[in-house]
Formats: sequence, C-alpha cells, structure tokens
Amino acid sequence: MINIEEKDSETIQLNLEGEVTSDDYKKIRPQLEALFAKDGRKKFLFNMKKVKDFTLGAIYQDIKFDLLHFKYIGTTAVVSTKEFAETMTQAADSLYPVKIERFDDVMTAFNWLKLQKT
Repeated sequence: MINIEEKDSETIQLNLEGEVTSDDYKKIRPQLEALFAKDGRKKFLFNMKKVKDFTLGAIYQDIKFDLLHFKYIGTTAVVSTKEFAETMTQAADSLYPVKIERFDDVMTAFNWLKLQKT
C-alpha cells in the first residue's frame, strides 16, 4: 500500500507499507500527476520503514513513472532500515540527476529535504 501526504508546498511524502504492488503505483499516479500539474517539481520523501516486499511489477511501475515524469522529481529522501533500500538508493542515485539520500527516520529526512533545493 502507498499513501500520499503533502508535507509542505515543495515536498510529497509517500508512505509505503506491506507488500507494494504495481496496483499501488497505478492508484497514486493520478494524484501525483495532479500535484505536478498544480505545483510543478517536488521533493520526495519515501517512508519505507513498514515495507515487507516490492513486487517486480511495482519496481517496473516505479521506473516507468519516473521516466515519464522525470522533470517533476526533485531531491529525494528514502527512510528505511532495510538493506534493500540502501541498495535501491545507491542505484537510483547513480541513474537520476537529483540528489538521493537514505535516512533512518522521517524527521531527519524531512529536515534534510528542507535544506535542499527542489
């Protein structure tokens, strides 16, 4: 499951939990596209502390969404203690021209994002 939370006018927090599937990404896509249309580029905070697994379809939908909306995705913070999140963050950081960092808690991640450019 993925829930969207607008932290402030520049930042979107995505709270992921349980098994994340392609359907989860398909459900949030219209809401994210509406936010981009309204406000343009956003910073992202991915709270993945409660994620148990990502399906292959979810990973595909995530990459597809990112490629289609590349110009709207700004500096990104990933919150997780899971080892795979560190690997995913490192891979994404080398693929995308935005700054991506991993954190252990949401407050630290959000405070870091506030200091970053969109």
